[in-house]
Amino acid sequence: MISTRTGHASELLAEDRGVLVPFADADAIGAQVIGLLRDETRRHAIRKNAYKLGREMIWSQVATRYLRSFELARLEGAVLSRKSFATKTLDQAPRPCRSLTWIISRG
Repeated sequence: MISTRTGHASELLAEDRGVLVPFADADAIGAQVIGLLRDETRRHAIRKNAYKLGREMIWSQVATRYLRSFELARLEGAVLSRKSFATKTLDQAPRPCRSLTWIISRG
């Protein structure tokens, strides 16, 4: 992967997952393409590193992280609510979110 320096590309291509070149610099892009075509070891390493990061972005992985985040927010909200407002409903133990768990576990 070869890209110009944008915020998102800089993040995605960090840690040897790609190559960044200056904006509107055709010579730099060409040099990187030729360099990667000539260097099979580096090209393979970049491909492998990019693939690993890409696997973290597939829907099932993203959904699992969202679910964890929502569960944590719900549990933290219940604790804060009990401390702040202490109502009977909020004092009850939090229930697991079964519907999202079922969806994610089914892929």
